[in-house]
Formats: sequence, structure tokens, C-alpha cells
Amino acid sequence: MANILFENFVNMQVLEQKYMLLEYKLINFLIGYDSKIYFLYETKKQTKFYYSVLELEINWNSGILLQEKFYSLGKFSMQFHFIQPLHDKLLLVSSTSRYSVKTGEQKNAILLDSTENIYQRFCLGDCINDCLVLSDGRIMTGYFVEGMIGGHHGWDNPVGKTGVLIWNDSGQIIWNAEKYGILEYYAMNIDNQENLWFYYYPDFYLIQTDGITDHIYEPHIAEAENFFFTKDTRHIIFLKNQYQHLKFSYASLNYQKIGTHQKLYLQYPKKTNIPWRYAFRNANIAILHQQQLFAKEIISI
Repeated sequence: MANILFENFVNMQVLEQKYMLLEYKLINFLIGYDSKIYFLYETKKQTKFYYSVLELEINWNSGILLQEKFYSLGKFSMQFHFIQPLHDKLLLVSSTSRYSVKTGEQKNAILLDSTENIYQRFCLGDCINDCLVLSDGRIMTGYFVEGMIGGHHGWDNPVGKTGVLIWNDSGQIIWNAEKYGILEYYAMNIDNQENLWFYYYPDFYLIQTDGITDHIYEPHIAEAENFFFTKDTRHIIFLKNQYQHLKFSYASLNYQKIGTHQKLYLQYPKKTNIPWRYAFRNANIAILHQQQLFAKEIISI
């Protein structure tokens, strides 16, 4: 048994009020390769979607906010669900892409800067469940079942049919998980060397890949919702599925195997109900409870 203590939190209500975001809906928040947290906000006016971004630089040791930036990205006809920094630009991705014989694939990813200038559009497929971008610009995507089997939004031969893809920074596929026979994608993360790790059904294996060489781990846990690592790389931490009330467990990690699971508890400065929104990247964990943002780098257990 082990504990992770969160000593401080960022008051998101204060920031949302400061930047007049109280009437906006928080769509998602993700950690970038630069260790900053990106919050994507949306409001709809008639048929257009308007997006704004809060970029937070956090002290991952104390959980204290160091710096914030605000971007108004303007209006779009498409609804977006993911945001990641890509080089010096921002990547916005919609979970949905439609396909028709007449017009072809809908480009559901756009690359733009903080002043609304769009540099590139490309298609990353339909029914995207996860999206992460590495420091070299490679894009990692994982797909819902509907994005794998086709017959959804006009796709008979879906882009995401292998469950997990790696793209270059121009939106071209450079790796796929075809050989693993994925029937349902569950989760992905990045380690210290920016190798991709992903977890899937029906085998419930963890695969580590750099896009050239793969390693297969048996994690001894089924239907985990997500996972992350300790910075010293000695342990892996699993977030169990929703029916287990967001409970955590950890196990030793080495090149050969994953060890026996033990209970892990998260402790907050005061009594807090179980949070339901979170973001993981490598050893960084960000948890949003109501409007309190808890953030921490898990060095070791």
C-alpha cells in the first residue's frame, strides 16, 4: 500500500472568471510535451463553435501555478475535442470525421497558432478516443470501437481500423498496431524516452513501442481505464475501471515484466469527493475536482 499526497491546488474558477470563461464549456484538458496543461473551452453561437485555450505552467513538485496564457482561437464549423502543442503551433482535433464518396474524408485536425492563423488541415480518422503529440511532432491516436469497425459516419474502410496509429507532423501514417489484433483500444501514455505505451482488449497487454521495436508486457489487470509511470521508471500505476470508483493500484516495472499489484491512495489537502476528470502524461498527473486542479509529478513510490 502507498499514498500520493497533493498539497496544493489551482483554483480554476478564479482563472475562468479572469478570462471571462464562465459561460464556456470545458471540453477537455491535456498535458503537452512541454509539461504544460492545455484547457480547451467551447461556446456555441448559432451554427458556429468558438474556442478558447488556457495554457498553464505548473510546478509539478508543489502543484502551484507558475504562469498562465490565454488564447482566443475564434470560430469554427467543426467541434473539437483534443488540444496538444505541436512544435510552436497548436493542434486541434475533432473526435469525429465523416466520409462521403463525393467529397472524401473530412479533415478533422487543424494546426494553428495563437492568433487564429491556420497552417494545415488533415484527417486523423473517425471516433478518436485519445490523442498525444511528442516533442518531435509525431502524433499518437487511439480509437473507439466505432472508429475501428467502420459503418460509422460513412466510413467503410476506417482509418483507425488497427486501433492505434502513429502519424508524422504532416498527418501521414508512419506506424500502426495491426499485428496485435486489437478489438477495443483502452488507453495510451508516453514514457521518459517518449516511447508509446498502449493497452487494449482482448489481450489486456501493454505494448511499448518506439515505432520500430516493440515490447509486450502482461500487466495482470483487466479493463483498467488508464495508466501512468513513476519518474524513476520503477513502477507503473493503473487507474481501474469506472465500476471500481476510480481506484488506483501500482506494480513494479522492469524490462522483463510487471509485478504484483498493490493498493494506491490519493490524498488531498481536505476531504474531497472522488474526482472524475484527469490527464496523465508519463509521470505527471492532473486531476480536476469541481474547479480545483491538483497536479503532481510522481517521482517514486
